[in-house]
Amino acid sequence: MKLSTVLGDAPPADHSPCIGPLDAEVVLVEFADFECGHCQKLRSTLAPIKERYAQQVRFVFKHFPMDQACNPHVKRTNHPRACAAAYASQCAQHQGAFWSYHDLLFKNQKSLEDQDLRHYAETLDLDLSVFDACLEGSQVKEEVLADVNLGSELALSGTPRTYVNRRQFRGAVSSSILDAAIRVELGEVELDAEGRVETRREIAVGTPLPAGPVEMSQVRVDNLDFWMDVVEAGFSQSGEAVSVSGQIPAAASWFAADAACRKAGKRMCSQDEWLAACTGRLPVDSDSDGSFVDDYLDGRLYPYGEHYMRGVCWDAGDRDKNGVLGTGKRGACKSPEGVYDLVGNIEEWVGRTPESAALVGGAWSSQDRASCGASSVQFGPGYRTRATGYRCCADDQVPTRADASGQLESEVLEVGNALPVLAGSDLTGDPVLVDDLGGQVVLVNFWTSWCVPCERELLFLARLRREIGEGFRVVSINVDRDPDRARPILARLQLPFPVLMDAEAKTLAGFEAFVLPMNVLVGRDGRILDFHAGFDDAWARDLRAQVSEMMEAK
Repeated sequence: MKLSTVLGDAPPADHSPCIGPLDAEVVLVEFADFECGHCQKLRSTLAPIKERYAQQVRFVFKHFPMDQACNPHVKRTNHPRACAAAYASQCAQHQGAFWSYHDLLFKNQKSLEDQDLRHYAETLDLDLSVFDACLEGSQVKEEVLADVNLGSELALSGTPRTYVNRRQFRGAVSSSILDAAIRVELGEVELDAEGRVETRREIAVGTPLPAGPVEMSQVRVDNLDFWMDVVEAGFSQSGEAVSVSGQIPAAASWFAADAACRKAGKRMCSQDEWLAACTGRLPVDSDSDGSFVDDYLDGRLYPYGEHYMRGVCWDAGDRDKNGVLGTGKRGACKSPEGVYDLVGNIEEWVGRTPESAALVGGAWSSQDRASCGASSVQFGPGYRTRATGYRCCADDQVPTRADASGQLESEVLEVGNALPVLAGSDLTGDPVLVDDLGGQVVLVNFWTSWCVPCERELLFLARLRREIGEGFRVVSINVDRDPDRARPILARLQLPFPVLMDAEAKTLAGFEAFVLPMNVLVGRDGRILDFHAGFDDAWARDLRAQVSEMMEAK
């Protein structure tokens, strides 16, 4: 590996948070922004480095918010809460709590409003009157400005930037590269003639679970006491939830998971139970909205610890090339209670009711986003892809069946299948039934209000429908969990085709949509010809040509 040759000075300052020996031979300076995703990744990268070189390296934090409110050197504001977060962290620094506060900010990057920043101070038992006065004063603003001015002198254009003595590294550089740079500065290794040095790589390993049925594990966190499946669940041939190590977990909707857990004498895990098992802390519904997945995250960020370690869980796969692993295959991916794969592999359905259903934990392609804090409530409980699964919980231990083997295949539509009957209601509540295609060419389109390309596609399909006319049918299906989100879009577009509302995502489940918009082209015989995810101009041209050709070949 060739080390960076970009050099620059990034001297410490009296106000800068620092850890490590004052007389260290090596100083590592990090310029970061608390709203920056790559900075959050660097936090995990630096964790083992800080531990390994605690007695040899001085670690310094400097602010470079990508926010014009405090950084006049950036062209635009990319992170509108970054300055406020920087000021608050410096106020925590004045009370000796910067690093703990820094961890809470990165752990809760989406919650950086004023009330959130004060909540973190309260969580750390800071003197709130002193904290509030600090935010009102000018000192922390001057400290942050001193950092951004230094960053400008070093020609910083983004974050993170890391300096090992005078050697600069851009982005979320790996721990192996930083480790090599530190060893060079300490004189432990030398660069070759091309400026290269051999890096060392540490791989977390663990013994996979033996194949076969696995008993439930008891989880106790504060006053919460329950039993949880050790591995992700599958379906038995009779439709029960089964917990078997080494098998591919089932692809499931919340409805299918709920039915399977009940049939096995168990139940769906609640949001707070799953979070408690993953983080090791009792979650709090801080906004009192009945949901825990949108609140502050405390405790572990990953079931195996506070910081991300690549390769421990199955979370670094390619969404298109890879898939789900057998349960318990990653032996190190477990909680202290011995519950496996709470993050990565598949997203897990939680929630005891359809209203509280949420997907948690992330999947095999989520990278470091596969964490205890990963959650989604965008889709309704009927949503299912090969990346959605579940595990069950219970108030008391439910013995695992000795014959727990075999799995039911998930019913996912493929090219050549007949298009199923599509039925539901429109936004006004009037029934919509698509059962007689009458020899027409049909394009079924799934979309949501939060999908940026979806509205562009709806406009294109409206033009195409008007252009081609009779014989070409468009059936549009909205899968917003709150159908009212679609109302302004429909009012604005005035589409020339029906829109079926599928808030529970039951219709979408059969089409295995990873990306929206999802499009399904159906021939005159009622059978599926093609699937296409996403929207771009090239696909639009191809679809127009394909449909036109089909219309001419009557």
